[in-house]
Parts: sequence; structure tokens; C-alpha cells
Amino acid sequence: MFKSIKFLLKCVYKYNKIYILYALIYQFTTAITPLIAIIMPKFIIDELMEKQSITTLLLYLVIFLLSILCANLCSTYLQGKMFVSKMIVYYKFQIDLTSNIADSDLQKLESADYLDTKTKAERFLYANGSGFGLIESAFNIL
Repeated sequence: MFKSIKFLLKCVYKYNKIYILYALIYQFTTAITPLIAIIMPKFIIDELMEKQSITTLLLYLVIFLLSILCANLCSTYLQGKMFVSKMIVYYKFQIDLTSNIADSDLQKLESADYLDTKTKAERFLYANGSGFGLIESAFNIL
């Protein structure tokens, strides 16, 4: 499995390096949203119970709402950019694959070993439409 993910990372790096950056930043923004939702209410509750300063309370509320809003906006924006980048990688991969098949020996294209390897590769690469999307899942695991 890790060999396959390593292959996908090489392909993505070769065809569109920015996709990896988008995926990493996307993981960070989606991970920070729950942290904000856990940490900021503590400050708000402490302000309500102890000091009861309205200006500080409003400041905490504004910080909380704006940080959640910014994190969600960044996540949504990056999700769109990742989709476009993933389609660019897929398109360039298809062009490369087609040119390699066109240049290969026709007898090899009909051999049983080649067809078996091709079937295995297609199952992994295309994975019901989410093949190159496995990069995002790999970053989720990490």
C-alpha cells in the first residue's frame, strides 16, 4: 500500500507540485477548526463566571467567530483548489499514460502479464473516481 501511495506522490510531485501544498494546508485548516471550538469557549465561560467584563467577553466572542469563519473559508477555498489541481494531475497522467502505451510494443500490450498488471493499476489509480484523491486520505492518516 505504501508503495502505491509513494507512486502517487511521485506522480503528483511530477505533474503539479502545488497540489501537495494545498493538501497539507487543507489538513491544517480542517484540524484547527475543532481546536478553536474547544479552546475559545473556555475563555468565554471563564470571562462570564469570574471577571464579567463585557468588553473582554465581546472581544473573545468576535475572535471566536472570526477564527471559525476564517478557518472554514480557507478550508472551502483549498478544497476547491485541490479539486482543480487533482484534475490537472489526472489529465497530465492520462496524457503520459497514453503516450507510453502508444510507444510500447504491441505484442506486450496483449500479454497476460501486462493485462493483469494494467487491471491492478487501474483499480488502484482510479479507485471508483477517487484514485488521486487518495493523497488527501494519506494526509488525513498522517
